[in-house]
Amino acid sequence: MKHLVNFCVTLLITGTYAFAQCDKCPSDASMKPDYCFTDPGFEGRCAQFSSNSDHFLYFSGPKVKTPMKVKILSDFTQTTLAEIAKPLDGMDLAFLFGAMQQWKTAKLNIGFTVLPSGLAYKVIQEGTGKLPEKGKKVKVHYKGYLTDGTKFDSSFDRNDPIEITLGVGQVIKGWDEGIGLFRVGSKGVLKIPADLGYGSRGVGSIPANSILFFDIEVVSAE
Repeated sequence: MKHLVNFCVTLLITGTYAFAQCDKCPSDASMKPDYCFTDPGFEGRCAQFSSNSDHFLYFSGPKVKTPMKVKILSDFTQTTLAEIAKPLDGMDLAFLFGAMQQWKTAKLNIGFTVLPSGLAYKVIQEGTGKLPEKGKKVKVHYKGYLTDGTKFDSSFDRNDPIEITLGVGQVIKGWDEGIGLFRVGSKGVLKIPADLGYGSRGVGSIPANSILFFDIEVVSAE
């Protein structure tokens, strides 16, 4: 297994990976892909990804007529690679590893509406409640993470949503502008540029000039 892992890592370092248009993969009615991942060095292998799914479809070369449904994993160890390796060979593993790593970055830019300020947002689940109002209290669950996926804070982990007064500077500018876009009950994502976040100073584990992502859920609002 150790040799297999080293083989995969070597291919990942030397390979040239690229997202291609989805017509490069065979069509499959079960998924409306946002991206397809392919590489000419992997003998026709390709993978279809959708931002609305925690799985992707893997096509192992032109002879495979039925795509394999594969769970997207955020991290890899020898153990997880070994589990995936059971039905696959080394080339398959190397391709899957590269595909998931590329998707981890690419999905951060899919489906956002960008505002004049540079703030970007997308609604994952539309709530039915009221819109939060400036000067009034709102409770929000959140998970904050960096472009590479590194988590720096999460109210979900604590099971304790944060309560703020919106629009009065209690939180970063991106929150003051963005939270009011989501109705109570909504789930979504904020993509906050550095000048609407912590800017050039950074805070704690957040480096200077970082783009910030927040998965949010608006719990209640006055």
